[in-house]
Amino acid sequence: MNFFEIYDKEEYKDLFVVKNEDKFYTIAEILSIISPTIKKLKANDCDKVLILSQNHFDFLLNFLSAIFAQKEIYLLSDPKKAQMLNFDFIKLENFVIQEVNEQQTAAKIEKLDFDKVLINLFTSGSSGKPKHIIKSLKNLIIESLDTFKGYANSLHEKKLLVSTSTSPHHMFGLVFYIVIPLCHLKNLIIDTKEVLYPDSADLKDNIFVSTPSFLEKFEKYNVELNKPPYLIYTAGDKLKEHVFKYFTNKNIQVCEIYGSTETGTIAYKNFYEDNLRCFDLVNITTNEESQIVIESPYFRPENITLGDIIQLKTKNEFILGKRSDRILKIQEKRISAQEIEELINKTDFVKDSYCFKYDEKLACAAVLSPKGLESLLKNKIETIKTLKKQIKKYSEIIPQRWKFLYEIPKTQTGKIDSLKIKSIFDKNISLPVIKQITEKENEASIKMVFPKSCNFFEGHFNKFPILPGVIQLYFANMLTQDIFKIKIKESPIKKMKFSHLIRPDAEIDLIIKIEGKNIHYQYNKNEQICSSGVLTQD
Repeated sequence: MNFFEIYDKEEYKDLFVVKNEDKFYTIAEILSIISPTIKKLKANDCDKVLILSQNHFDFLLNFLSAIFAQKEIYLLSDPKKAQMLNFDFIKLENFVIQEVNEQQTAAKIEKLDFDKVLINLFTSGSSGKPKHIIKSLKNLIIESLDTFKGYANSLHEKKLLVSTSTSPHHMFGLVFYIVIPLCHLKNLIIDTKEVLYPDSADLKDNIFVSTPSFLEKFEKYNVELNKPPYLIYTAGDKLKEHVFKYFTNKNIQVCEIYGSTETGTIAYKNFYEDNLRCFDLVNITTNEESQIVIESPYFRPENITLGDIIQLKTKNEFILGKRSDRILKIQEKRISAQEIEELINKTDFVKDSYCFKYDEKLACAAVLSPKGLESLLKNKIETIKTLKKQIKKYSEIIPQRWKFLYEIPKTQTGKIDSLKIKSIFDKNISLPVIKQITEKENEASIKMVFPKSCNFFEGHFNKFPILPGVIQLYFANMLTQDIFKIKIKESPIKKMKFSHLIRPDAEIDLIIKIEGKNIHYQYNKNEQICSSGVLTQD
């Protein structure tokens, strides 16, 4: 049952649309809540609406209000990017629910022309340059009906909640978390409680919309999953084999989606070994370079060519190959960054890696295995030499610049954050060796070592090196933002206290706790407090 077609039918008014906290809201209740906002939007001559809502309930209410006011919608997950919009717009953020008097008339909601309601999204490609993608509501509805109909037919009268750990400001979250439930009210209800931590998630009989980077945490922390989801939708990057099989072995259905913001959904698979299979309304071919060419009613242009090279197995089934846009020219030779990563990941020192061109050289961000970490703590230079020697057996071009990270940074949509990785290389600062990160809700513990080779020990002090206070603050700030995905104020420090010195090669525990807007951090050595401070969220 499509919300956008049955909202004004009396017989459907009591159908549930959304669960917020402990309350379920019907179609009639949602229309009543958004009616004042629809009237305000209609009275405003500006035809463009920017939705910045971070709370999922606010987002849904604002999204529906803008649609029924027949405004053109713009979605941005980062409010700071609003400055790139060089036109007038109405900004919607926190939704204010107004009490409506009996004398007040409800907003008159006219029948929608799905093709004329436009949704604008912005995404960053590997270059970081924002891409502007325009879809119609019709595109999203067709995609939602087509991609879920197989599961809808199997559910019969069963009702499921749809939860997410990702943002509805991006195409994947918007379609699978918002529009699919709205198009299948018979079976689905949107649950607005955002899933922030795997171990605290109650996903029993839910459809869980998530990214590979978030799903990796379930396996990484061996989450019990006493309340398993009915189905997991994931997209943004390839789900690693061991993570895919972790859920499969627990009898949890996984649907890995292949697609892009431009094309929408293209294909899916339910097991790691499967080929990707196109959805019914998607047609694919290849061009002369074996790149995938997509034609479907999920987007506005006639067809779109992506940078992915594929091998067609049947008319609607294929194997995903390497991306043509990851071919790099280094030392007058063309190499595949993806192939080099595969070589690096096969060494016994590395679990994961990302290669890119940096200052005309090949650079590598690597996540080390326990054996690699042990080697790094003994001698960083020898570790790099060993890695180069192993890679040199198979490739003439090897990385010349290295950074060793705890994990490869990912964006909100689960894709590799190439800009973040580049910024780490841009900073001429050594990184600590992070041995373990333990996360809980609003709390994290990071076990780390600052090796003697770190460049910030130079001159501080020559005969008795100690870890500078500014470096302690820097990494407390950086790791807080990385782990909790929050922003810290530019002048972040509220208070700071130093109790004991931190020396090179000492194993340190950094404890981070979030309390409201305050972030408390503490460096401990053998349960002895070395320093502490309070940062402030932006």
